[in-house]
Amino acid sequence: MEFQLFAPCSNDEDTNNNEFQLEQIEEKMLKIRKRQKKALYKGEETTFESLGLSQWLCESCKTMGLRSPTAIQKKCIPRILAGCDVLGLAETGSGKTAAFALPIIERLFDDPYGVFAVVLSPARELAAQTAEHFAALGAKQKIRVLTIVGGEDGTKQALQLARDRPHIVVATPGRFVEHLNRGLEAVVGNVDTLVLDEADRLLTPTFTLDLARILQVLQPRKTERKTLFFSATSTPQLQSLVQKRQDSNKKPVEICNLSRPAAVPEKLIQQYIFMPSRVKVSYFIRLLQVLNVFSISENDKELTSSHKRKHNSATNLSAMVFVQTCKRCHELDALLSQLGVDALCLHSKLGQRRRVAALAKFRGYIGRVLVATDVASRGLDIPKVDLVINFDVPRDPDDYIHRVGRAARAGREGIAITLVTQHDRDLIHAIEKRIQTKLQPCPDVMEKDVLPLLNPVAKAIHAAAIKRPWDDILSAKDQAKLQAKLLQLKSRADQDQQRRNSVSAVMSHSDDEEGEPSIQAQQRKKKKIDHNVTGNSPAARRKKLLLKQKKKKQRALHHH
Repeated sequence: MEFQLFAPCSNDEDTNNNEFQLEQIEEKMLKIRKRQKKALYKGEETTFESLGLSQWLCESCKTMGLRSPTAIQKKCIPRILAGCDVLGLAETGSGKTAAFALPIIERLFDDPYGVFAVVLSPARELAAQTAEHFAALGAKQKIRVLTIVGGEDGTKQALQLARDRPHIVVATPGRFVEHLNRGLEAVVGNVDTLVLDEADRLLTPTFTLDLARILQVLQPRKTERKTLFFSATSTPQLQSLVQKRQDSNKKPVEICNLSRPAAVPEKLIQQYIFMPSRVKVSYFIRLLQVLNVFSISENDKELTSSHKRKHNSATNLSAMVFVQTCKRCHELDALLSQLGVDALCLHSKLGQRRRVAALAKFRGYIGRVLVATDVASRGLDIPKVDLVINFDVPRDPDDYIHRVGRAARAGREGIAITLVTQHDRDLIHAIEKRIQTKLQPCPDVMEKDVLPLLNPVAKAIHAAAIKRPWDDILSAKDQAKLQAKLLQLKSRADQDQQRRNSVSAVMSHSDDEEGEPSIQAQQRKKKKIDHNVTGNSPAARRKKLLLKQKKKKQRALHHH
């Protein structure tokens, strides 16, 4: 679907305005370059102040621990301050959020009014994280930031958007469209800046309809709306949109590309464990045993948590376990809780409060094991992860890179272990081809060590399913969908049964009407079967007669 990401310039007046804006941008960029050259001439390092930020905002950066700008911030901040459309590409953890948050806050006070900027994020956790950055950076000026995501009270969000008139709105596309459809278009109609955070994910078919609706509402005001793209990777869709803009005579998009092809961290150890799919959970538990998360007693052969011991070599380790589905995520979390581990869970079916709480606990090292879907594989700020376990092999090799990239960040060492079954061989070969590296077998988990765990693990799975069934985690809306699907399946089964009963009734009625002929037909059928079995059917007798005549002719020829 084609949609207008950039503001249009349709007539001569708009074209003249566009030329005037380009002149203003060039003047602002020239002033910033002069300031930077002056700092370099004095032998000073590039600072946030030399990039064009106010003194109070520079102090806020110091308060948050941002001592000096990163490479992506040096490239993007001056261009956004000048009013350019910007595409910022840089690795996860390079400071992309501050690269667009700081200039937006700076420009906000040049022309403060209503909703100044809208930031779209593909995931709730990422939206909450971005909103925290804006609130912290703008705390001294009491900037109003509103987060609009699913899983929270929509009525309360609508009232805050209509009455409080926040300066910055950080939202996920789906919930934001719901509010627009409720008649709140006018509240956000004059937005100055639109940011697509993790733009490569937002430009996928999943968000196409929602994004088209949002762009329909966020029409530019007198001054042209600025559009900012930020992502860790570039995609064909993103490149195509930017190229169309570059080919036109409109204001070009400033490309700040500091990203490298997605790659696995250098100090990451990558291993795999091959196993039958039916005992996958037992191998997973054995792996956690090897990592000193579990112990097994010699008397009753029952699993116990080693977290209860005071001295544990794994207490300083943090692990992320990635699974493919929300249901599997819930089941593993319930199993680990049944075994006494303070595991955390993160997937899209959880309520927003529980998701935020799980992330906060994992970041604060209150919980050491986080079981999550791919919602946690990228974008989130999780400083230190020592171990990544791929319980389910990702379908896309790039997803594997994002998952294992959670470990060994910022030059640290880390381990990534993938559980592979007989159904995952093609996926593993595709991953190895993509990363140009062969995964090494994990020598610590052997089949003989897994066998004693089969019964205890089966008991724990059964107990966990009873204590924490999957239905308990579903929201009322999801439960209604599940109930409707079950009723539909039951109705279909009832219809099939009625159809079979009606056919049986017709057959029995036919037999009652025909009486003796029907019985004779059954006897003939039985006689035919008997003939086929014993070889006394007419065809069999004819075959025997022909064979007998043939043998008789052969004897006669032999006699002559």
